[in-house]
Amino acid sequence: MRTDDSPRFPARARTARTVFDMIFCRAPACELVKMTTLPVSPFTRSWPISGADFSIEWLYTLHLHTQCEVTAVYRKLALLMAATMLLFAASGMCKCVNRIIYIEGSVLDPIADGLKVMVEVTPDPNWEPQPDIVIKEGKFAGKVYFNATKAEGRVRDNCSRVPTTVEVLLLKDGREVNRVRLDVSKEFTKTELHDYKPLSPILLQVKP
Repeated sequence: MRTDDSPRFPARARTARTVFDMIFCRAPACELVKMTTLPVSPFTRSWPISGADFSIEWLYTLHLHTQCEVTAVYRKLALLMAATMLLFAASGMCKCVNRIIYIEGSVLDPIADGLKVMVEVTPDPNWEPQPDIVIKEGKFAGKVYFNATKAEGRVRDNCSRVPTTVEVLLLKDGREVNRVRLDVSKEFTKTELHDYKPLSPILLQVKP
């Protein structure tokens, strides 16, 4: 078999590719019948098959193209399987993130000592420990982490759990002196990250 870089070899390769495409329904089948002869090398043996001269070199070229097609198909299948596995792996890690409920406000009697602000959320935030609410110069600020997981799933979790009420307590020397109850749906707004911020500062007062 002659495999040198003769000027005729690329033409035979293109012809073989055309026949290969037509065999695999990439062109009308009748086009194959219209072909009466194929270019053959004078240096290789050929014989008539169905009215056309097929050479060993032509068959070898067709074999190479077939191998390339099969390899390309397997590569695409491998990439598809890898992408599918990555998708399911990523989906399996789709856990709910904690929402943040921001607490901001003022104490009307900041002169008193031994003050502490606590927060109670309904339903329970399901997260411990919670950060402390800091009081400084009559103002307090802090946040509560709220677990948004309503139900765990095999592919991804249900993250539709939301807070309904927030109660802010003011303690003096460990004793409750004031409590403010807030309706989350009316007195909080959602941020772009689906966290919660109060529409106005929360006011607490040290009652006698």
